[in-house]
Amino acid sequence: TLLPACTSLCNLAEGKRMHVHILDETFELDVKVENALLDMHGKCGELELACYVFESMPERDVISWNVMAEAYIYQGQNEEAFGLFKQMQEEGILPDEVSCITLLSACVNEGSLAEGKQLHCLLSGGKAESDVISGTALVNMYAKCGLLGKAKEVLKELPIRDVISWNALICGYAQLGISTKAVTLFKRMKKEGTEPESSQVYQHSECM
Repeated sequence: TLLPACTSLCNLAEGKRMHVHILDETFELDVKVENALLDMHGKCGELELACYVFESMPERDVISWNVMAEAYIYQGQNEEAFGLFKQMQEEGILPDEVSCITLLSACVNEGSLAEGKQLHCLLSGGKAESDVISGTALVNMYAKCGLLGKAKEVLKELPIRDVISWNALICGYAQLGISTKAVTLFKRMKKEGTEPESSQVYQHSECM
């Protein structure tokens, strides 16, 4: 309970004190506590300690791998995250939806379209468009990697298109200099009943 609070507040000093306290106790650590430690160190910028916790874990579940991958991505080490994803599968741990969504952000950072397509296939057997969160992550990945047609296709298949989904494609067009199309999509979004918040309006103006 307290470790996630340290993570949320980015209170590394208190988190480290709790880590020492946990190590001093005689009770056997379970994977949930170790995952919380891993998450705390990763999100507080202590990648070396996060790696230490991860490598020291006698048992790792899919959450452990996801949290470690997120820690790498948070520190800009996207290639290491890809390597971890490969290692995860080699050790027989099946990636879940969170794994794929996490790695999609690394694909965006690196412009790694091949890995992004692989993740698309893994997400519900290529039917990720049935889930808004997964689908939006895919729209963002394809748009940022320059495949605007594919991004538009995924957006079209979403059962619900919220402002975040539209925003991913609109900014994809705008950032490639196709601002006329971006404006058209923005108007279409409003026509279909999705009203932008003031922050999104400002973001679209910045993109254009």
